[in-house]
Amino acid sequence: MSLQAVQTFRAKPGLSPILTRVLDEVIALGPNVMSWSYIPTSGSAACRYSRIGGPSGYDIRCQQGNVGNIVHELIHVAVNEAYDQDFINFHCPFADPPERKLNATGQCLNEATRQDVFFRAGQASIGAISSKLGELTQWANAASELTQAQRTMIADKLLYGARSPHTEYHTVITQTLVWLVEWGYPKKQSGVLKPVVNALYEELEKAVGAAYNDRRAAKPRSKLKAMIGPQAKARRAAMGYE
Repeated sequence: MSLQAVQTFRAKPGLSPILTRVLDEVIALGPNVMSWSYIPTSGSAACRYSRIGGPSGYDIRCQQGNVGNIVHELIHVAVNEAYDQDFINFHCPFADPPERKLNATGQCLNEATRQDVFFRAGQASIGAISSKLGELTQWANAASELTQAQRTMIADKLLYGARSPHTEYHTVITQTLVWLVEWGYPKKQSGVLKPVVNALYEELEKAVGAAYNDRRAAKPRSKLKAMIGPQAKARRAAMGYE
């Protein structure tokens, strides 16, 4: 089972408090997954929405036993649960997307249109996370302790995030941090100079921690939004939750 692979990784000794909190977050989302299916490459997370508003469950496609990939897809779930903005990776109070159009199973038929509205309204946030992805890529390229194959894996994953920063930022930085731990980093320092790969690890960890904290801060806003209902958009805006 996919969650078992993540739980086994969570039990690995020496994990940092930040990564531990994130793993606990995604493990706790297991009951929200309505179906798991396994594919050899890539992956996806699709939400089923309630007719009265808000996520009701998820369909996950992932690579069986691949912890980084599974965590990536579960971070999509964490993002959508936190922000309730069609998998957008930041709180975007000024966007005004059209109402969701749902099919018979509750999947959103106009998700791409809604995401585009958030994308255009969130340029300041996108600029900041795109800049961070660029910095992380520079650290990865400079990390000579990694093999060329490992540097390429990280660079490709961060580039994937840079192409869709509004939907992939939280996922790619978390997946990359998991990879570094799987590869045995950070290394204990034996000299005065810090290994560059340790600096990469620290920068990734800070980014993952900031993303985690932002998701936690967003949850009260999303809960209030669901509680008040769609008819009270102006009231939510006046209270600073839109």
